[in-house]
Amino acid sequence: MSKSADSPPSGLASVAEAPEELLQFLYRCPVGIVESDQHGSLGLINAFAAQLLMPLCADGELRNLYDVLAPWSGEVRALIEGFDADSGVVCNSRRVQLRREDDGQGQAHALVYSFTIHKLGPARLLVSFSDVSEQVTKEAALAAAIETQALQAGRIELATTILHDVGNAITGLGATIGQMADENPWPEIIALQRLVSLFAEHVDGLSELLGEGKGEALLGYTEALVTTLQEREGQWQELSTRLAKSLYHVQEILTIQRHFAPGGMRAPMQTQTLDALVNDALILAQSGLAKRGIEVRTDVPEGLPAVAADRTRMVQVLINLIRNAEEAFDAGEEAGERALWIRARRGEGDLLLLEVADNGPGFTPEQGARLFERGVSSKAKGGGLGLYTCRSTIEAHGGTIDIVSPGPGEGATVTIALPMLSE
Repeated sequence: MSKSADSPPSGLASVAEAPEELLQFLYRCPVGIVESDQHGSLGLINAFAAQLLMPLCADGELRNLYDVLAPWSGEVRALIEGFDADSGVVCNSRRVQLRREDDGQGQAHALVYSFTIHKLGPARLLVSFSDVSEQVTKEAALAAAIETQALQAGRIELATTILHDVGNAITGLGATIGQMADENPWPEIIALQRLVSLFAEHVDGLSELLGEGKGEALLGYTEALVTTLQEREGQWQELSTRLAKSLYHVQEILTIQRHFAPGGMRAPMQTQTLDALVNDALILAQSGLAKRGIEVRTDVPEGLPAVAADRTRMVQVLINLIRNAEEAFDAGEEAGERALWIRARRGEGDLLLLEVADNGPGFTPEQGARLFERGVSSKAKGGGLGLYTCRSTIEAHGGTIDIVSPGPGEGATVTIALPMLSE
């Protein structure tokens, strides 16, 4: 081994001939260091090198570096044998994956070692290495997180663009529908009503002109036509009103979604009221509730104190709880009314309590004790991430969340406790 890291100390033919102090330093160095010849035969091996190589050694004997690494990787040997110069740096911090598919027990193993190899002469090599497996794993996780974040940001940007374009189209459509709904009675009806009045005044003359009884028939036909058109006008007005309300609902959803789309990342805590959060969640969940025939009953007073919350995350929690109730109803076989209650009130101290309750299938105490665990669900096809994520979000807001059920067939109640802001 050398003082300059690429040439041996003057007069030394081997690292083993170095002064005792240097040997002790190298032996205790927290990096694996070995000396070998061009055939891989090992000379000096420090303690850390032995610690790193022994798990790779099939027979427990550290005689030859190539033999130790052969079952795992041939890259190190290939690097050395492919280096033609008599001396120099073969590689510097070269990461080599050491992988053996089967250890005899059907288990695969993978490690990553970082190798720096110096050729000190035609027949002498100095190899230093360290285990960077954990670092590589962290780097891979970081790269995956960055990629996921970039993908999420792209999706958010695309969603924002789509929402903007759809919103513009809906705005124009809303103006047209509003104009249709606000129009005066059809002018054709007014004209026919005048014609009916004229026919009524001259019904006798019409009969003389057209034939006996035909004046009365024409008058009756015209009156029936007016009645039919008036009915259709009423239906049209009703349809226009319903369409306008539906369009307003769509605009509300788009407004909320436009607010949430840029919030893919965590937003700062802001002052929020529970009634506004509940209203946003119900607007977004309305179609699923209506489809299942679930009646929603709310009791969230507007005068309650506000909370500090990330609006997007809190609405996501409420939507998740509503969907849990929907899926519970889907999985249950109970007949009768389906109801969902959302209530808010003051709790003890500075806490606000928000309850989401249903009269669905419920669950056993044993199931309830584990519902907030990751991967646990009371539903046959549940992924077990919903309530786990809800708890993480609520705890990040300084609150608590709990779920109880009297038993199977008795429904369930989720209670969220959040610290209120000073009034």
